[in-house]
Amino acid sequence: PLALHALGYLEPGLEETVLEADADTRLLLLGGRPLGEAIVMWWNFIGRDHDDIVAHRGAWEALLSRGEGDRFALPEDDPQEPLHAPALPTVRLVHRR
Repeated sequence: PLALHALGYLEPGLEETVLEADADTRLLLLGGRPLGEAIVMWWNFIGRDHDDIVAHRGAWEALLSRGEGDRFALPEDDPQEPLHAPALPTVRLVHRR
């Protein structure tokens, strides 16, 4: 069981799993093969290096501010306003170890 706003983790190798909810639920399920390369993660963005993150943030903000771009899309009829990305840190982002 998971508490509200909790993150769950399933060990690699499962062939299937059953998810049950006793109330209306939103779920984000991430999975797949490991990327096999070093990555940089920041806020909601993943890239190969700092410059990828800068570009992803710029594309996200262009979508929110001007409705421009083809990298991201917003869900239709979402009752919540999308969040703007926070300012980037003042240091260069590095690969996760």
